[in-house]
Amino acid sequence: MEHYGKHAEVLRLASWYELEKAGHSPIPAAAERATKDKIAAIAAAQKAGVVTDRIPPEHLLELVLSVTRTHLRGKTLIEAVGRLVRP
Repeated sequence: MEHYGKHAEVLRLASWYELEKAGHSPIPAAAERATKDKIAAIAAAQKAGVVTDRIPPEHLLELVLSVTRTHLRGKTLIEAVGRLVRP
């Protein structure tokens, strides 16, 4: 989460991509790979009992990314994401 605070351009690019995706643009291979890697990491963490398994990994990723796109920062952001992922 700190990464997005230091690299706001990543969120801007992701937001721009979301707008383009609405027009059914093809997903860039690198973006698709990165997303699949994140989903796999979440699934592994769920299997290990580190994060909740009550939410499918692809939905949990979308929720966490959505929260990080808000104006929440610092302890508030950490608490919000923590509550989302807590087993």
